[in-house]
Amino acid sequence: MVVAHNEDFHNDTGFLLQVRTQIQNHFSHVLAAALRIGTDVLEINSKGHILWNRDHKLSLDGLPFSFGGGSTEEYRLKYPFPARNSLAKNATHVDMKLFAGGKVYRLRLGKHGGYLDFKTNGHFMGVWIHGRKAEFMGSVGLLGQGGTGERMSRSGTKMKSTLEHVFEWQVKSHEECLFAEPPTSLKICRILPIKLSKDTYTANAG
Repeated sequence: MVVAHNEDFHNDTGFLLQVRTQIQNHFSHVLAAALRIGTDVLEINSKGHILWNRDHKLSLDGLPFSFGGGSTEEYRLKYPFPARNSLAKNATHVDMKLFAGGKVYRLRLGKHGGYLDFKTNGHFMGVWIHGRKAEFMGSVGLLGQGGTGERMSRSGTKMKSTLEHVFEWQVKSHEECLFAEPPTSLKICRILPIKLSKDTYTANAG
């Protein structure tokens, strides 16, 4: 899934964040996340395994780890710290239940930029973007348009349906897949129906 994409990020350096999901029982969850800034790709999975540029494994001994620099900002991945330290007072019940006992890998987006938190608990993971509005203005993807939150299609039109928006931001077969092990085939998301009662119904895309 394309979470956020912005080729204007940091003076045209470019930013692309993708996640890989897995269906489990009646829901889907994030297994791994991959981020491209410029030509560098950082991949982190739910077990805390880290890959840089698809073939270089990073251990805890190798952190903090920096890349970029030169004509671009320097991006710095820091040691993991307890997730409970980053859970704000307004964190959702799901955040607290899933990640309070996990770890967070924080990637600083330059000297004056925001940061990304990759939260893991050994099975599930999540990615939180804490960026300055100016950094992500005009971004598109599953999170919506940067600055407005509007659901936008790849062609730039507004989308009313949440479900259609989810399908829109699947990684297409002709698009770049950031993960070191790309899927053998890119299948359309399956919709998992959940029957709550005779009068209620919901669905989850994974």
